[in-house]
Amino acid sequence: MDDRVFQPKTDETAVQVFGPQEVVGLQFDALWICGLQSGRLPQRPQLLPFLPRRLQRELGLLDSDSVALEASAIALLDSLRATHGDVSASYASVQEGLEVLPSPLAHAIAPISPLSEEQVPSHWPGSLSLESLEEGNVPVGGANVQWGGGASVVSNQSNCPFRAWISHRLGPANVATPVFGLTPAERGNIVHDALRFIWETLKDSTSLRGLNEGEIEVLVSGSTERAVQALERREQRRYRNIRKRVGSACLDLEIERVTTLLESWLAVEVHRDGDFHVVEQEDSHELTLGALTLNLRPDRIDRLDDGREIVIDYKTGSVKRSSWLGERPSDAQLPLYALLNDSVEGVAFGRVHQEGVEYVFLGEALGLGGKELALEDQVKRYESEPVASWEALRATWRHRLEGLANDFVRGHAAIDPQPNACRYCALGSVCRYSQNAELPEETLLNLEEGAL
Repeated sequence: MDDRVFQPKTDETAVQVFGPQEVVGLQFDALWICGLQSGRLPQRPQLLPFLPRRLQRELGLLDSDSVALEASAIALLDSLRATHGDVSASYASVQEGLEVLPSPLAHAIAPISPLSEEQVPSHWPGSLSLESLEEGNVPVGGANVQWGGGASVVSNQSNCPFRAWISHRLGPANVATPVFGLTPAERGNIVHDALRFIWETLKDSTSLRGLNEGEIEVLVSGSTERAVQALERREQRRYRNIRKRVGSACLDLEIERVTTLLESWLAVEVHRDGDFHVVEQEDSHELTLGALTLNLRPDRIDRLDDGREIVIDYKTGSVKRSSWLGERPSDAQLPLYALLNDSVEGVAFGRVHQEGVEYVFLGEALGLGGKELALEDQVKRYESEPVASWEALRATWRHRLEGLANDFVRGHAAIDPQPNACRYCALGSVCRYSQNAELPEETLLNLEEGAL
């Protein structure tokens, strides 16, 4: 072992390169520390994956304690300054296209003299003065802000501002939970696409009512098969084979299920009062709310005989009218659609589900079936003040939604969830809302049980 050469001896030169620990105890006329950027010195804590954080800190493991890491880094820098002549440092200001900040300990190194005005390159930007703003008085810029995400931006801002900030500004990639067979999103897409193909063929209620039972069955089954084929093509563009993943038998069963479901749905459409014409399906619209411009794509817009329009959004899960109302509506999608133009005088969820097919709507004399109350009676359970007309409701929606949009643009990101906002939220490990010791005991129990 003594004869093994681990590192060949090198000739002494004027310039030598060492690691941070190797240079301790040596002495040079000048020392240059490279890479003194944030995260390098002091290093970020690195917890061992199989030991609790509290135990690692109690045992005094250096890499787990940010305070100890900082103290060690300061001791290293003090040692270098004491044993070497001229100590300077540098750091990379850009890494992989992103701006990098210097280490917070960089001030411990002797600073380099600033460049004189004659030495400053002409393309460098000059210094900027910062404007002091009073707390809570942060103006929104004059230009509108384009932001992807559509109605979900405002819905998330209403449900929990922190969720909107993380989801739409930072945009972390969601890790999908593995499932057997088709995912709920894929099954919902099949239903949506099949309905779009059906109404591309029919176009209006007159054509639907002119079909017999056999013709409806052929139309629905053909449209459902087209929807499955469209899903397969989307997956192929992502270099995935859905038929290979779930099996042909699974897709055949899904076609049979959706065909039966949509035949029940068309029975609801047949019995609507009055005639209607489908004028739009998934067309793109822009809506400006305050300083925010959103991209919206309603599933469907129907025009009634009297010229009024109804915006319809298909849902394959549970729906409720209360999600559109109140100071913080949990689902802002249809209220946003209602603001697209003045002809819209009704909004509706088209619930297409095995447990029941129905319209859940807001508006008067829409002919969508069920007991149609006056608008004031439809909303009085959920609004603190009476709403006498559709125009008044639209004005209320615009005021509330503009406030939410401006809050998002301002960067309002408080962890302030509505009662049911945490139930299906995947950001619990980020906000750690359930770890708040000041929450009521009942709220904590609901969070643990997944009921909130």
